[in-house]
Amino acid sequence: SAELERSLQSLDESQRAAATEREDVPLLIAAGAGAGKTRVLGLRIAWLTMSRGVTPNTILALTFTRKAKEEMQQRIMNLVPRGAEVSVHTFHSFALTNIKANFTRLGFQRDPVVLDENAKFDRLRECIQDLPPQQHQKAMQWKPGLDADREATANANTNAEEGSGDASAGRGQEKAMAGALMYLSGFMKFARENRTAASTRELEFKVLQAYEGKKKSFNWLDFDDLLPLMLSLLQKDSRCLSDFRAKHRVILVDEFQDVSPPQIEILKLLLDPYKPCITVCGDQDQS
Repeated sequence: SAELERSLQSLDESQRAAATEREDVPLLIAAGAGAGKTRVLGLRIAWLTMSRGVTPNTILALTFTRKAKEEMQQRIMNLVPRGAEVSVHTFHSFALTNIKANFTRLGFQRDPVVLDENAKFDRLRECIQDLPPQQHQKAMQWKPGLDADREATANANTNAEEGSGDASAGRGQEKAMAGALMYLSGFMKFARENRTAASTRELEFKVLQAYEGKKKSFNWLDFDDLLPLMLSLLQKDSRCLSDFRAKHRVILVDEFQDVSPPQIEILKLLLDPYKPCITVCGDQDQS
């Protein structure tokens, strides 16, 4: 269209070359912040559909935040007549959509319910409170200090004995529980990434066992389950994998410097090993 042509002409030479590269060539777009990478990605999708004849519903675009996803969707809708057919997702929303569509293949009897962070913490709180008194007291003394939780939870890291009087003691208990929950959230991440280490931390492992038991009993998932389950679906079900590859023939990934190892594995599986049609863009200064 004339609008697409005008948009392409507004790009500099390297941006235009990236936007108009053939789809069957693996492409890396690397540039610093504010260089227009996401705009180039949107124009590339428009060019592939309108100039190369790529069917919109065979394109999968992945990014990291809901805001970025919505911005990309809007760019595509403004340029592509059938832009609504392009699949634009965050990695987690892509995983959730496909888990819900294939839950029986993953061993669920019914469509699972995803707990938000508040609900997850409420369930973890119950698991801590269900411990025998001595273990419960020990858990309340856990201190946040794993990875990103250290700074974020510094203010919650307060002794239950702080202050005086019933009200102060109650606030102290609440802060101790908040600290314990944030600690446990950090430990959950640690345990998932270091599976062999989990069994060496008996009390933490006991709480996590109880939490995982609750999830299984009530058909619950949490945010941290989504990528592992998506990976499991692709690894263990060859028919499902073939269906995904047939559906998502062209893949584009924004903010590629932020991808995690599970996300990399998901991308590897989604790509046709004989014809990997993928474009990734990222900031080399943030990698």
